[in-house]
Amino acid sequence: MPATVGIRVGSKMPKMIGTTQMGSIKLHDYIDGAWTLLLTFPQDFHPVWATELGMLTKLKPQFDARNCRVLGLSIGSLKQQARFLDDVNETQDVQVNFPIFADEAGDLSRTLGLVAPSAPMNGSEHFRLPYSAAFIVDIDMVVQFVFHYPVTIGRNLYEVGTKQFNG
Repeated sequence: MPATVGIRVGSKMPKMIGTTQMGSIKLHDYIDGAWTLLLTFPQDFHPVWATELGMLTKLKPQFDARNCRVLGLSIGSLKQQARFLDDVNETQDVQVNFPIFADEAGDLSRTLGLVAPSAPMNGSEHFRLPYSAAFIVDIDMVVQFVFHYPVTIGRNLYEVGTKQFNG
């Protein structure tokens, strides 16, 4: 099932409000005046994403130095996400310190065009994606890069982020 057209390079990042492990976030308020790296995680408790979250947490000071906000989006509930983040913190020897949207109903994923239009609207298990995505957004909230990765392949966070931002 192909996803909807969604977000393309050159398009404005849509306004989104969502719940994270750090509370409710209005995306535009959170990223205002900064570059942004938004990574999607199509399911919790996946070994590839556990190591990615660990590495991203370790690299976050480099993103901060480049005036880049880091966010995640996972398809699951806050409760599932909390258990997963506990596991990540323990196994990767980190404390994840950036917000990750809990997109259990898939509304944010649909807004980003990551879900096929024909996918059922009644639960995350019905719209799991065969890939993860990364979005790089500039300080004017214009999307500069969109990457899709197979779920079995980890993202090179040096390539995806730290070398892309001129801050």
